[in-house]
Amino acid sequence: MPRRRLSTRLPPNALLLLLTLGGLTLGACAHDRAGQPGYGWNYMDNAGEGPKLAYGRPNSDDVVMMRPARPTPRASP
Repeated sequence: MPRRRLSTRLPPNALLLLLTLGGLTLGACAHDRAGQPGYGWNYMDNAGEGPKLAYGRPNSDDVVMMRPARPTPRASP
């Protein structure tokens, strides 16, 4: 008797739900401090570390979220 293999592919609605929940979770990370004064988005470009986008208080160690900023290649016309 042949073995049945479980499908590893998600239906489109499940994938959309998963991406939505992931986005809401990441948004909640920065939500509790968003209303407090002094928090904002900051662009940092250190020579040894590369460009980064950070959310927190400027010129302090109080950073809620940090993402590397990678430039995307532009298509030639």
